[in-house]
Amino acid sequence: VKYVFVTAQGIVTDYTTDNPNNKIVMPREAFMYNNYVRAQMNAIAATCEYPERAMQVIEMFNQDKMVATMLRFGLKDTHWKEIGENAVTFEGTQNEDLKDRGYFYWYGTTWGSLRNIMIPDTENPELIDRIIDMTQNSNQRGNLGFTFDETAVVNEIAACRSVYDEYHKVLYNSLIEDVDTAVADYVAKLAANGVDKIVEEAQNQLTAWRTEVGRPTK
Repeated sequence: VKYVFVTAQGIVTDYTTDNPNNKIVMPREAFMYNNYVRAQMNAIAATCEYPERAMQVIEMFNQDKMVATMLRFGLKDTHWKEIGENAVTFEGTQNEDLKDRGYFYWYGTTWGSLRNIMIPDTENPELIDRIIDMTQNSNQRGNLGFTFDETAVVNEIAACRSVYDEYHKVLYNSLIEDVDTAVADYVAKLAANGVDKIVEEAQNQLTAWRTEVGRPTK
């Protein structure tokens, strides 16, 4: 594989997913972590006026194969064509041109589970089964399940976020000539606004949580 990228699930694949030589190389070990799990979750807002209807929509996303497929690839016979029970092709459709897709959101985990969808014929037919197996057998021994309570340091977090907003983009985009001085100022301002207190509070909470769930703290 000449060009590779790593997905959130840990799969290594060709840079272009429509490459007919697409390969999936399973990692030695897959890790499940909070940010990934939260990014894949669907929820109903506490202020939702019709929560039952909202749940019906979420269930449809996850259980109706045709709806799940259309959410990712568009209209059947316009943006994709069905070939077999679980595969689609983009040949002869508005999604055929890789550089000018008509409607294309793959993997589309925002729309729900990948368990019940049709996948592009250029993907490995075992893709979904491998993702499911890797997820079920992933390493979850880290801090999966820990949630930081900001209450004790809410003011410090607000102050440090302001410092972050001031420096992040200009440093990230190399818009400052004297980077060393800017970084030093950045660190100093974070310290002056309570970043050490935030770190200490986070560590204390994490240590207490790991003790409670029976995980080592060192």
